[in-house]
Parts: sequence; structure tokens; C-alpha cells
Amino acid sequence: MVLFFCNFLGVNLQVMEVYAALSWEIECGRVTETDVQQWKSQLQDPDCAVLPTTQNKWVSLNDHVGVVCVCDDTKIAEEFPDAAVEGLHFLQLNDSYFHERAKARRTKPAARQTVQPLLEALGIPLLSQVIYLHHAFLLSLYDKAN
Repeated sequence: MVLFFCNFLGVNLQVMEVYAALSWEIECGRVTETDVQQWKSQLQDPDCAVLPTTQNKWVSLNDHVGVVCVCDDTKIAEEFPDAAVEGLHFLQLNDSYFHERAKARRTKPAARQTVQPLLEALGIPLLSQVIYLHHAFLLSLYDKAN
């Protein structure tokens, strides 16, 4: 199990490098909307489980996987101790990778902000957005019932 976890972290660092590079390409305007749509299409393939999660699983953006999001609020995340069982997957954004990059550049590390352009382009929401939208949906159902 320890070997698997170390391997997961090593591969996860490589994934972070790809996320950061793609985000940079998006910010520079080198990526077209067609490119992003192709990426999204490939990531929705159930066999394309290339997104690492905090639950040490790899998932795709396929609807059958559940909701894939970025945990931006640990207090909310604590409400979902069995998140993966409930169909909620938190992307693993490895802060150590971004911390080392920031140290080399003498800037403040910010994992989510570094890859935010990619996350937004792929439609991967923050956990707080998912909770807000779900709450708004339930309120609209309640209003219609009354």
C-alpha cells in the first residue's frame, strides 16, 4: 500500500505539471475553444480516468462517475466523509508541487489559482459552487411545490 501511495504521489506531481502547462497555454491564448471541447470530450470517456482525486482514485469527467470538483472549503468537505461513495470526487491538487515552483520563483504558492484556467475551461467546479447550485435547485423545487 505504501508503494502504491508513493507511486500515486509521484504520478500526481507529473499530472500537476501538465495541469499547470495547459493552464498557461489557456492564459496565453494558445488554446482554442475547439481544443478545449476535444479535451472535455476525451475526459468524458469512462475509460479515460486520468484525474487524480484526494480519495486516491483516478476518475474521468463521465456523468456516471458522479461530481468531480475542487475542494475549496474543508468545512464543507468534512460533511462528506464518504464522498467517493456518494459520487463526489475531489480533485487532488498537490500543493507540494506548487509550493516548490513558487519557492523557486519567490512567489506565494497557490495550487488552485495556478490551474484555475484549465479547471474553468473544462467546467470543473469548486465544491462551494456545487453546494450552492444544489441548494438553489432544492429551493426552486420547494417554491414550485408551494
